[in-house]
Amino acid sequence: MEAQIIGQQKIVIDVKRKKDGMARGFGKVVGYTVGITGIIFSCLLFATIIGIFPGITLFFGSLGIIYLSSGKQQVKCPHCQKRQPVVKGVENFKCSKCQNLTVINWK
Repeated sequence: MEAQIIGQQKIVIDVKRKKDGMARGFGKVVGYTVGITGIIFSCLLFATIIGIFPGITLFFGSLGIIYLSSGKQQVKCPHCQKRQPVVKGVENFKCSKCQNLTVINWK
């Protein structure tokens, strides 16, 4: 992991992307399938008057399942050294502790 300074508050780091195992890949497929099915079913519940409140709960729960299924990797902030989860493939992140922006080059 290399760090390169651009300006005062922005640093570019190189991070090696960890590979997902076979079990993790299967979990992603199941998570996305359950999440998308839940969103479709919640849209059907929105069409009925009685199903609006359960539909809202199911919709946001399904979005949560999809978010949890996305791959994350621990990255250390070069400013304050705090480790935090970052979704794989994002271009940058803002540290929750020091609020500094860090640009990521995935390898």
